[in-house]
Amino acid sequence: MTRQVETEADLYDRHSLDLERGEDVVDRFIYDKIVTLRKNQLILGWLPGKECLVLDYGCGNGEVSNFLADHNHNVVAFDLSKGMIRYARKATGSDRISYLVASGESLPLRDGVFDAVVGVGIFHHLNLLRGLEECQRSLKRNGRLEFMEPNTLNPLSFVGRRILRTSIHTPKETTFTPWFLKGAIRKIGFDLIETKMMSFAGYSLAFLSAWLDGKKQSGLRKLVPVLRRTTRLAILFDRLCESLPVLNNACWIIAMNTQRTR
Repeated sequence: MTRQVETEADLYDRHSLDLERGEDVVDRFIYDKIVTLRKNQLILGWLPGKECLVLDYGCGNGEVSNFLADHNHNVVAFDLSKGMIRYARKATGSDRISYLVASGESLPLRDGVFDAVVGVGIFHHLNLLRGLEECQRSLKRNGRLEFMEPNTLNPLSFVGRRILRTSIHTPKETTFTPWFLKGAIRKIGFDLIETKMMSFAGYSLAFLSAWLDGKKQSGLRKLVPVLRRTTRLAILFDRLCESLPVLNNACWIIAMNTQRTR
């Protein structure tokens, strides 16, 4: 019998069930303090107006959608996984959010609708140029594309993807350098407004803590409270790395604010 290959949608459908059981690939205590707050505030500050229609491009658990809706923006959120959309619907408390199941490379949406498109960790799962073309098509003229992607140059990310791969690492996903992304967005027709390099080491702490927490029989779980107590130190270390002219190019997250120009 031929073994059926698990698709990316299947993988994230399974992940949605883990989330419903309270299991995640990151330690949410650490992740929210190091990543979530900064990420959401950066996205919010980059939006072009006080009340925008935003496309949450690959919404996952719906956390970004909920944050934007709480700040009076209207959101259309899509994901390839039916399970993740179901999970996001359950987590929302806002009538400002509409959900749909769709592929980021072929969106069932009209041209020129959105003031902004926001994508957090989605392009590295797709054909980058096709995804960018769909974002451009969906945006109004001068609309914003804001996205965050993993950096090839971060050494901890490089090691982690080979040693501590999680259940949501997919076989075909990739990482990018800042310069590659800059070239791609200009090719499709976006101007780069701002780039932020974020979190040299803190992001990896959230993954490591979750991995240790899963080692129920080994006693390694005892290290989780120790790692959580280092969160503030990790934040300070990240800020230092982000401020150094050369080292900041090796931060884990590449965040870009761009504008559609054609």
